[in-house]
Amino acid sequence: MLYPYVKGDPIVTVDVKSKNGIWYTIPAYLDSGAAYSVFSKEYAFIFGLDIKKGRKINLTVGNGEKIDAFVHKLPVKFAGEVFLAEISFSPNLGVDTNILGLKSFFDNFQICFNNKKHQVEINRL
Repeated sequence: MLYPYVKGDPIVTVDVKSKNGIWYTIPAYLDSGAAYSVFSKEYAFIFGLDIKKGRKINLTVGNGEKIDAFVHKLPVKFAGEVFLAEISFSPNLGVDTNILGLKSFFDNFQICFNNKKHQVEINRL
C-alpha cells in the first residue's frame, strides 16, 4: 500500500483502540531509527490507560537525553492489518509528533521510503 508523505514527512495514520472500545485515528512519524513507538502522555489518558501501569523502559532520544516511557499493548489497525502493538507513552516526549518505531511496526511490515516521490510503501511481512 502506498501512502503519501504529509508536509514532506513520512507521517501516516494508525488507528488505536482505547480501553472503552473506541478507535482513534492518530498521526505518527515513521522512524526507522526508533526502537519503540512512543506517543505523548496525553494519548495514554485518551486511551483510558494508567500510564505508569505499563512496563517501564528508558529511551534515548535524538539529542542523547534519556526519558522514561511506559509500554502498553493495544489493538491497532495499520496498513490494512489489525494486531496487538506495543506502544510506549512518555510524560517527557520532547517532540510534537507521535513516533512509530521498530517494535511491532518495522518488525512486522516491509516499509520502503521513496523520498523523491514523497511516499512510503508498506506491506505486511
